[in-house]
Amino acid sequence: SKGYKAGGINQHPSLNKESRFYDPEYNLSFEFGGRKSFDKIDINFTFFTMQRTDIQVQISSQQVENDPNSFTYYTSNSSSGYNNGFELESLIEILPNLNFSSTFGFLNTFIKEFTYPVNENDSKSSGNREQAMAPRYNASLNIKYNHKSGIFLIGNVTAKSEYYFSDSHNKKSNPYSLLNVDFGYKKNNLILSIWGKNVTDKRYAVRGFYFGLEPPNYSDKLYISYGNPKEFGIKLSYQF
Repeated sequence: SKGYKAGGINQHPSLNKESRFYDPEYNLSFEFGGRKSFDKIDINFTFFTMQRTDIQVQISSQQVENDPNSFTYYTSNSSSGYNNGFELESLIEILPNLNFSSTFGFLNTFIKEFTYPVNENDSKSSGNREQAMAPRYNASLNIKYNHKSGIFLIGNVTAKSEYYFSDSHNKKSNPYSLLNVDFGYKKNNLILSIWGKNVTDKRYAVRGFYFGLEPPNYSDKLYISYGNPKEFGIKLSYQF
């Protein structure tokens, strides 16, 4: 397949003229996959590669020195790069009412070095590394049990490797894994369940912002946005 993302206009009032517009991104993709079943085991796999040109990147930049209010994210164009990888899914039926499934994804990315304007008088180089927000791997392990009485239990562990927070700096997240559970009862189309997300209360970063915020020197510093802490709830639903 061949595709593109449309170009556009950045709206932040502090942006300089060179950062106001961005061009379309073009890509050429190839994908190959298959499915195979062995008695009580199902396997799906996919291999893919994507060549990207004029990659649209999210740049974070403080447009006016010593003015944190001028910090903004905007879209710009880099040079070229690629995304390669594979995905693997499996499902094992241990018992008629108990199954185990897993997923694993591997992603290898690269973006060539590029230069973008920071303000009217200065520019900065980035790239020549992996793309931002692109963890090398992500995986999940899932177990599901359904009793003939209507009681069910679902357990899920997800994991993600480290990744760059932005294409405009080299700060990274830490790898993390999360545990989620769902316990409930199903009667015909009515479902009542008690669920928990991030049960172990893992503190994990999802975004990172690197800029000068604190006076008097306004030195660049990493500020982290964290994912949700542990959550528990009750859900009542009806399936039509």
